[in-house]
Amino acid sequence: MRILHVHSGNRYGGVESALRVMARPHGSVESVFALSFEGRLSEEIRAAGAEVSILGDVRASRPFSVLRARARLLALFRQEHFDATLAHSAWALSLLANCSQPPLVFYQHDIMTGRQWTERLAGHVHPDLIVANSAFTAQTTSKVFPGARPEVVYPPTDLPVRILSQDERASLRARHSVPHGTVVILIAARFEKWKGHALLLESLALLRESPQWRVWIAGEPQNAREHSVRDTLKPADDRVQFLGHVSDVAAIMQAADIYCQPNTGPEPFGLSFVEALACGLPVVATSLGGAREILEPAWGLLEWPKAAEIAAMLQRLLDDPDLRRRLGELGPARALDLCNPETQISALGHSIEPLLNRKAA
Repeated sequence: MRILHVHSGNRYGGVESALRVMARPHGSVESVFALSFEGRLSEEIRAAGAEVSILGDVRASRPFSVLRARARLLALFRQEHFDATLAHSAWALSLLANCSQPPLVFYQHDIMTGRQWTERLAGHVHPDLIVANSAFTAQTTSKVFPGARPEVVYPPTDLPVRILSQDERASLRARHSVPHGTVVILIAARFEKWKGHALLLESLALLRESPQWRVWIAGEPQNAREHSVRDTLKPADDRVQFLGHVSDVAAIMQAADIYCQPNTGPEPFGLSFVEALACGLPVVATSLGGAREILEPAWGLLEWPKAAEIAAMLQRLLDDPDLRRRLGELGPARALDLCNPETQISALGHSIEPLLNRKAA
């Protein structure tokens, strides 16, 4: 099965991480990509051995750029055969209107409200299949596509292919000047307001007298909105370290002791939680959105995004290394069960197969 994935490619987060995994060969499924922008995603897809076509910088404010991208898509469809076309955002779906080879599949990665202009445009397109990245996002599909019944396929996730040795872990912690015996709390998420960076810092302020912690905040802002969120984070404690861009997230997770991302808004799915579980980290998160499908109270799933509750859970984990170890040991099997690349890409292929049989008939 040869699939064309259409996406913007100008930012990097959970969706892009899943696309990077899809770019590698998986059984009978071959993935080809059409992106609007060159950047980290296109580089990683090519490094994985997949073909990438660049459609050009598309801006809704410049209609010619949209027409040019559609023309390049049409040329791609004339030159090559694809068994299915997957649009990975409402933007990509609206771009594909009237110019894709059937069957057309919409992979819904976001919570849909029906209020965004991209969603309103996408609502005029009639995909042959909608696949949602979680049961939570599937509950919102009808706000744009009334009566639609999406299939749920969790996104494939890179599970650590190489576990850090104790010496490598110690070296990475020493590189960031972590004193011996210190418990490192990590958050690795885009600088969106609802991702909980500010709430984490508020919670840590309640633990100011506790001597044994250090916080790593991984990532760089990717647009003006994220820069504004980053600029508001002014921790009062010098034990909070901004790591900037981290190329090997799995390594930095394995060097940490706790993953804490206390979202104040619902996560469509939450690949960072799966990645943390895969790296053997206990996870502290709030019971919102897709996190409920990934985590259980045993891992630190909290009912409400309140600083006092988060601080209490973190203090419990800080004080009990055996609890951290026991919770961490449960994580890899859970991550594998949810987002094993072979399983999830096969599930995506199985969802598309009936469309191909219908087309052949």
